[in-house]
Amino acid sequence: MVVLYCLFCFFAVYVGKIIYSNFFNPICLYSVVWGLAVFIHQSGLIFYYNLTPFCWMVIFASHLLFILGCFIGWNLKIDEKPIVIECVHDEQLKKWMFIGIAVTMSLAAIAIVANLKTMISIYGFNLMEQIVLIYGDRVNETQKIETIPYLGSFIFITLPLLGCYLKRFGFHIIVIPCVLLACADGLISGGRAGIVFAFLLFLAGYMCMDKGYELSSRGRALFLVTCLVIFVLMIFFVSQERADGMKMAYATDLYTDLFGYNVTLFKGLIYVAGPIGTLNEYLRECDFYFGKNSFLTIYNVLARLGLMEPINHYQEFFSTPIECNVGTWVREIIQDFTLFGAIFFIPFFGVLSSYVYSRALMRKTITMKVIWSIFATVLALSFFDWRFRSASMWIAVLFGVLIGKFIDRKSFEITEDELKDE
Repeated sequence: MVVLYCLFCFFAVYVGKIIYSNFFNPICLYSVVWGLAVFIHQSGLIFYYNLTPFCWMVIFASHLLFILGCFIGWNLKIDEKPIVIECVHDEQLKKWMFIGIAVTMSLAAIAIVANLKTMISIYGFNLMEQIVLIYGDRVNETQKIETIPYLGSFIFITLPLLGCYLKRFGFHIIVIPCVLLACADGLISGGRAGIVFAFLLFLAGYMCMDKGYELSSRGRALFLVTCLVIFVLMIFFVSQERADGMKMAYATDLYTDLFGYNVTLFKGLIYVAGPIGTLNEYLRECDFYFGKNSFLTIYNVLARLGLMEPINHYQEFFSTPIECNVGTWVREIIQDFTLFGAIFFIPFFGVLSSYVYSRALMRKTITMKVIWSIFATVLALSFFDWRFRSASMWIAVLFGVLIGKFIDRKSFEITEDELKDE
């Protein structure tokens, strides 16, 4: 079955390339990450329980439904009125994009620096050595680290703007504090998720922006490879610290024959493959709680007002047999809307993703490029969980639209009616 699914993913990537005329698109993103996650789960490198026929059916069906939604979204015409975006003022665009980066970075810095100061007061200055304890305290909610809530979410707007800026106007010194803040934000969580977010948000913004800065194709490739190497090294260092003292009880003979007792790689493979195993175990019972994930932010606001009991931010753990609590976005959508509801929600999100991507690609304005970057990050991590369960992502979308529209108004000649459609 895994061979059939991998062939299906290769075909889906080919179809995505045909539809969108490039590889960095919703269908290819989804197919690559899911193909990789399922392949690692089924590779025999780590012992996992066999996927049930029902789980295979859900994986194939959700993938097909998402592709169908993407196809509809790409061909969706909300209005037939042509929008002419004239006279892009490069100096104005450069100025206001820089201001957007500086403002969002500064707002994020207030929270990130305050949180970092709290962490140092609890764990000391050598935070890397305490990374396992930090992660455990966060998951078990035994320490209150977040001094200023939500403000750090503005870094999720900074990074796609930075990617767009660098591709259009070239390097600027502001890259350095942005990268440092993104690293610090990842360190606060004690996990790799923040680092992954940072890279994906930056990359998505970079990939969908029009070329401006005169840099050769080789130079652009070298720049992206350099970013990728830095990203991998950051993940490696965090994973290495997290892997200290970890036992490889579920590594198979095939794994040890190929990689020896490489605990860091073992941890990385579990990170990618584990959610598939959790999905498999969840589908044995399929519990339902309306909107528990998608509306988690709203429920928690109601809980703070005393109108309902709070919902735990972290999911239930399942034995795969390795303990894991994240179970892909499919698990969380089914938990929110039942299997029947997921049949409609999954293609709907495909429509939305593809529509946002088409607007980001076809127009020169900034708003949809920022929003697509957030959607691309959600899709790239769909094998892991449903990122829109986090308030940070909703804040990034809301203020990303407001900041993007402000930059567009200052930089492009567009009528008010046309900008409403943007």
